[in-house]
Amino acid sequence: MIAAELIAQAKKSGTINWSLRASARAKIKVRVKRILNQHSYPPARRERR
Repeated sequence: MIAAELIAQAKKSGTINWSLRASARAKIKVRVKRILNQHSYPPARRERR
């Protein structure tokens, strides 16, 4: 489910302008973080005993 959403976003973004690679990479990171936050990922860590 999460992977499918990530792939859909990547395809929707179109081609990457490699002359502006740093900004393209930053936009991808933001999209991935937003999708992961929507799905509450990573789950909260449990305390170890």
